[in-house]
Amino acid sequence: MNSIVTGFLFMFTAFLFFGALPASAQVVFFSNEALFNSSNPGLFFQDFSDGNVGPGDDALCSLPVDENSNDGCFDPGDILPGIAFSTSPLDGLILVGPSFPPDFNVLVAADQPDTIEIFFSDGTVLAAGLNLGCFAMGPCNSSVTVRVFGPGDDFLASTTVNGITDSFDTFIGMSSTVPITRINLSAPTQVFDGIASVSFGTPGPRVIPTLTEWGMIAMSLALAAAGFLAIKRRRGIQASGRQ
Repeated sequence: MNSIVTGFLFMFTAFLFFGALPASAQVVFFSNEALFNSSNPGLFFQDFSDGNVGPGDDALCSLPVDENSNDGCFDPGDILPGIAFSTSPLDGLILVGPSFPPDFNVLVAADQPDTIEIFFSDGTVLAAGLNLGCFAMGPCNSSVTVRVFGPGDDFLASTTVNGITDSFDTFIGMSSTVPITRINLSAPTQVFDGIASVSFGTPGPRVIPTLTEWGMIAMSLALAAAGFLAIKRRRGIQASGRQ
C-alpha cells in the first residue's frame, strides 16, 4: 500500500504544472491563459482600445507603433513604454476598429506574406502573453507560428498555434529564463494575422501556487489513498486488540 501512495504522490508532482509545455531549456509555452496569468502575475497589459478608430473603421499605422506614435492610429502615450510593433518587410500595420468582428480594436499586418514583429526594449521581459486572431477572404480559421528571440537576437524557441480565428481570442503565453527581446508572428499565405492584446514584463512573486485541474485530481487521489491506508491500519490494530 505504501507503494500505491508513493505512486499517487509521484503522479501529483508530475501533473502539478500540466498545461505548461516545455519547449526548450529556456522557454515554456502556455496555451491556458488562466494558468499563464497565475504563473506570471504582475505583468503590464497592452491592448489597442485607445486607438483613433471608430466602429467599422481602420487606419494604416506608421512604423514602428510605439509610445511615440502620433498618427491616425495612436496618440503619444497610447502604447506603453518598452514595447513596439512592426512588420517584416516594412509594409505597415493596420488598426482595425470594432464590429468587423471582433467588437474591439486589433492590430493586423497590412500585407502578405508580412510577419508581425513585437519588440521589447528594456531587457527585463521574462514573460509575454498574446491574444491572437486573423482576417482572411471569408471566415478565418488558421494557424500562426510564434518565434521567440533573446539577447543578441538569438533564437530561443518556437511553436505553432492552431485555431486562430477572427474572434481574436486564441491565447499563447511564454516564460523564459533569459530576457525576451523579440517575438515574430507568421501566418500562412492569404491570411492576415493580428494581435488583440499583449501582457509582458517581469513576473512578480507567486503568493499561492495554483494547481491545474490535473494537479487537483492527482492530489485528491493521493489523499484518498492515504486515507484508505490509515483506515486499513486502524482496522488492523482493532483486530489485533480483539485477539
